[in-house]
Amino acid sequence: MRSKGTLAELEARRMLAVRRVAAGWSQKDVVAFRGVHRVTAATWVARSRTPGDRA
Repeated sequence: MRSKGTLAELEARRMLAVRRVAAGWSQKDVVAFRGVHRVTAATWVARSRTPGDRA
């Protein structure tokens, strides 16, 4: 199920979650904060660490 919001809003939410992990938050805390599945958060973080425009 797709989250509600524009693509720009969804991207901003995803990037906030990635920045929180980079700032030292655990993925578990980010999952609770964002209300997303743990695999979703892990995928976002993994993609942000790979070069290119996939993140």
